[in-house]
Amino acid sequence: MRVIVTNGSTIEIQERAVPEPAAGEVRIAVRAATVNPVDSYWADGLLHQHGIVAEGAWVGLGWDAVGTVDAVGDGVTGLAVGDLVAGTHTTFGTAVGALAEQIVLPVEHVTAVPHGLSAVESAAVGMNSLTAAQALDLLGPADGRTLLVTGAAGALGGFVTELAVRAGWDVTGLARDSDAEFVKARGADLVTAVDGATYDAVIDAAAMQEAVLPAVAPGGSVVGVLGVAPLPEGLDRTVHTVGVRPDGQRLGELLALAVDGALTPRVLSTVAFSRAPEAIVASAEGGRRGRHVVVPD
Repeated sequence: MRVIVTNGSTIEIQERAVPEPAAGEVRIAVRAATVNPVDSYWADGLLHQHGIVAEGAWVGLGWDAVGTVDAVGDGVTGLAVGDLVAGTHTTFGTAVGALAEQIVLPVEHVTAVPHGLSAVESAAVGMNSLTAAQALDLLGPADGRTLLVTGAAGALGGFVTELAVRAGWDVTGLARDSDAEFVKARGADLVTAVDGATYDAVIDAAAMQEAVLPAVAPGGSVVGVLGVAPLPEGLDRTVHTVGVRPDGQRLGELLALAVDGALTPRVLSTVAFSRAPEAIVASAEGGRRGRHVVVPD
């Protein structure tokens, strides 16, 4: 089977043996896999530079995928061969990520795709919505508090905004003027810069890092999204870093919200598997309103 891998300086499509599912695992024939900015970070050598993987080692790319179950391991219940499923794959240094023709995942990382969503739409919800939900979890109940979401019109920030408004936060989105309609339609106010206002909490979906810290009110909280470059601690703020944790049950709940219209899948383009390396390079440019989704040639 073909897989998309990087050694920290180049991206290649290589051949690997088809994996067999162990007990408690399912194998998925991938029909749609999302390209995320983190894939371009890995391709630029971030894992290698920080010693997470050895210099020059090939690692798989891709975090979330949708496809058809084509084999199950012992003890798997609730899913069967032929089911359309979505799952999240943690790719820190693993040989094969979700950008592959077939992947094996623990069954608890996988959920059935609900009726009303296509494979491509489901892939565009995937990891970004799960990261958004887990970022909000770190902040506790809304209780009417104020929240600034950076990159509020981006793929991650858009889901944070929708989920936060739904949970009762008083949300302000940091985005471009051209994104005002999107942000306001989701129940949030719009700002276009860190302008001196402060908020009870900040979720830094745009990875602004230290530049966003002046927006955190004294005693407030900030959630960063770059695990290898955490935000600095401070006496007057609580700092969290979110790293997505695979959770099939939670992913199923989020996909159901997308069916109901409470979350908005945004697909920038569909890309043939053989052109995926180009999409990974393009994702580094930022400012995209949606995700490239890789589909079979």
